[in-house]
Amino acid sequence: GSLIMWLPLNYFFVYNGFDTSIGSNSGYVLNLFISILYPYVMLKTSAEYYSTTIAWCKMLGTGFITVSMFLIFPENYFVQVLGVFCFLLDSLYIYLLQKKKRELKSAS
Repeated sequence: GSLIMWLPLNYFFVYNGFDTSIGSNSGYVLNLFISILYPYVMLKTSAEYYSTTIAWCKMLGTGFITVSMFLIFPENYFVQVLGVFCFLLDSLYIYLLQKKKRELKSAS
């Protein structure tokens, strides 16, 4: 459902000139959706299928790109705020994932 909604939103977002030359605005909006869905889906299923390494890589990757956005587009507060929100949500996801994995180990 999110993908189907994202396609026309992204098209008109770019078409109307709201995106940067490198697509950071639309990329961060999509990243925000992903950062919201990760913990939601993980809490609905078993944490044994989720990788802590992947969670850290997503957070660090987004974090490094966010730092570069502060340097490349210092006037784009929209991307900066989205980057900070993604970082906070990714941190929450890592915390929840590690907590659920500890619960799985103690239940075994």
